[in-house]
Amino acid sequence: MILTGSGNQLQAQDSSKATAILNHQALYVVDLKKAADFYKNIIGLPQIEEPFKIGKHVWLKTGPHTSLHLILGSEGKKIIIKTIISASAFLRWKPL
Repeated sequence: MILTGSGNQLQAQDSSKATAILNHQALYVVDLKKAADFYKNIIGLPQIEEPFKIGKHVWLKTGPHTSLHLILGSEGKKIIIKTIISASAFLRWKPL
């Protein structure tokens, strides 16, 4: 049981009904510029402020409260992993 509230009012929350909230996904990339261009220009994600300001990160907005964090990977041995990304995860929803 978790007690939450403010002031003089407290409410009990059943912790068995707690939900996880996803803040961001991090993805290491070999070529930061190519990856950022793909997600911005092909997928259509808007770029948002990059907090580190060291040239090795790009942040893109994926939803109202979520983002994609692209990180320039190491310059060592490169291992290429091919994956299939479901394009439906990136569709823009327009209400009727």
